[in-house]
Amino acid sequence: MTESNFLYDIFFSFNSKDEDKVRKLYEEFRAAGLRPFFAPVSLSERVGKDKWEEAILEAIPRSCHLAVYCSKDAAISDWIKREVRAFRNSFPDSQQDDHRILAIADPDLTQTELIKVLSTSDVLKNVLRPRDVSHALQIMTESRITQLSNALGTSEERLSQTKDLARQSFDYYRHTRFWKPFSEPSGQDLHIFTCGRDTAQDITQRGVGGRTSIDKWDYQAAVDITHHFARHHRDIGVVIEQPVSKARIDAATRAFDTAEFSQKLINRNCIIIGSPDVSDFAEITLARLLGIPPYSPGAQLTAGVRIRKAGQRFSTFYEQCSDQEPEGVRVIRDGKSEDFFPSEGNLDHGVMILADNPFSESGRKHKILILAGHSGVSTRAMSLLLTHEEPWCLDAFYDLDQEIAVMGSPLAVVIEVNYKRLFGHDGIGDEREINAEPKSIRVRTALPLKA
Repeated sequence: MTESNFLYDIFFSFNSKDEDKVRKLYEEFRAAGLRPFFAPVSLSERVGKDKWEEAILEAIPRSCHLAVYCSKDAAISDWIKREVRAFRNSFPDSQQDDHRILAIADPDLTQTELIKVLSTSDVLKNVLRPRDVSHALQIMTESRITQLSNALGTSEERLSQTKDLARQSFDYYRHTRFWKPFSEPSGQDLHIFTCGRDTAQDITQRGVGGRTSIDKWDYQAAVDITHHFARHHRDIGVVIEQPVSKARIDAATRAFDTAEFSQKLINRNCIIIGSPDVSDFAEITLARLLGIPPYSPGAQLTAGVRIRKAGQRFSTFYEQCSDQEPEGVRVIRDGKSEDFFPSEGNLDHGVMILADNPFSESGRKHKILILAGHSGVSTRAMSLLLTHEEPWCLDAFYDLDQEIAVMGSPLAVVIEVNYKRLFGHDGIGDEREINAEPKSIRVRTALPLKA
């Protein structure tokens, strides 16, 4: 038995005449955080019943040390001697020094008298003789600290070995475990839904119709995923659906028919690139997963995220902020705001949602993935994390893989990206570029999504 497996730190052996004194000793050791065995308390449910003595003897090998209480008024009984012999026989000679017998003297007993008491029995030779109860407590506390330190070292070593095995497995499979559900059933297309951006001819308001186009970051994310499937899942076709502009939703038109969007998701493996701010697919899917109405900024979230931006947006998953307040991603857990990750300076954040497709028919399993960036650069960071095999991407994906292994799905994961700005564009286009270096993409937190 290893020291970490002992049920008791010390077993109190005593004459029944000293029970009240030993009870106080037991309470003092307990108060110090130790685990003493004192039969009248430790076996209180067995008092007066059959097999009382057997229960006591069974506790002896489960105790790391043993203490014999010695006093003037109580002799070292045959039962105490039996307990001491049983304790000595519980450990081989090579371990006797690690499992000591302490002779704790009654305060009224001098050291000379203690030696005389111990000399009455051969089984009490070579026992430790603490100066007093405080010294005995110090000896036991130091022993317990050593045990816990050794146990911690052993646990850390085992954890390190487990992590090494997990990492070796990850290095072999890499992205396979994540993407495999999206490639089933074999031969079925993977559908990518992107957000439309109204062209210059149609800038008055969103969603009134007209030609739309996909922006730089969403396009790159779609290409990352398409290229990954072309290399690793060649029997799966990837269909990038026509970009769809956000429908016009405002205070007067919240009653909105979502069927046009949900029907496109039914019985499909889907990836939605875009946050609820710009994607109706993301809005209605998140609302369905959490069992709350879409397009309702005032809805109460018990779990999930809200992306914080300036300006008014009719989305359940956004909150408005002033020009003086930082934008970013807020995490909500148990109905309360738990964390806020500001997107400022050279940092941006996004939310990755992984779940079973809530629009699939009963009995049919399809997956759905939402890449909801606070802005486009974090959307691209998430696609790099999920597809690229450079070390700085794989390190972040390993952290994501571990979160998924522990939590399963549905879950939301907040991703952070560190970027730099490129100059020389004369203000034309997006000047941001993700830093291709360790820790540029990080998993900040993950939480299960529960309706």
